[in-house]
Amino acid sequence: MKKLLAVLVMIALAIVTAQVADAAIANTKHNLRSSGTNSVKGDLDEICIYCHTPHGGTQAAGQPLWNRYAGSTTGFTAYSSGTLSSSPTTGGPGSQVCFSCHDGFTSINALRNSNGSPFNGTVTKITDTLYEIAGDAASLTNDHPIGMAIPTAKPDGTYKAPTQLAVPYAGNNNQVECSVCHAVHGTAAGIPNLLRISNAGSALCLDCHVK
Repeated sequence: MKKLLAVLVMIALAIVTAQVADAAIANTKHNLRSSGTNSVKGDLDEICIYCHTPHGGTQAAGQPLWNRYAGSTTGFTAYSSGTLSSSPTTGGPGSQVCFSCHDGFTSINALRNSNGSPFNGTVTKITDTLYEIAGDAASLTNDHPIGMAIPTAKPDGTYKAPTQLAVPYAGNNNQVECSVCHAVHGTAAGIPNLLRISNAGSALCLDCHVK
């Protein structure tokens, strides 16, 4: 009986967690369902399917039951600055999953599994975020660097220690990735731009930088 009760509690928590995530993402641009009100949307009237699937997903991207194919990073130019303590790239796994939509090339309908088979309906490309399009090339040169190691040596005291930070670096191999600053499922508080914490008064910047 105790085991059954424990299982029922776990199921209830999973349902509540899923409902909270669904409620949060429903009010963001990541709600791509066909009946939604966002200007960019897919052909299927579901929310989760554009990133996850209960069957036929892949763990290659490091995300649960991932339902997308790898995006393209060809032509992306990383941010560059003489003050960086490590070289940025086009990002590790924590950012590559974002490019499976935000590469300016891949259709948001390019799914690994939809009712048992791959789906690629109306080609709707996302080209208005993460970078600036210049012809066929994409640039990250004026965006916060990603794919760089979190500074741990701070002789000048310009960075907080990783253990002091509110944003979750641990799940990103201690690298600065897109998902460090952005919560892909949105926030219950309705913070804009999918930011993990409000940037009022530059709070998000000051979570890492000492100014």
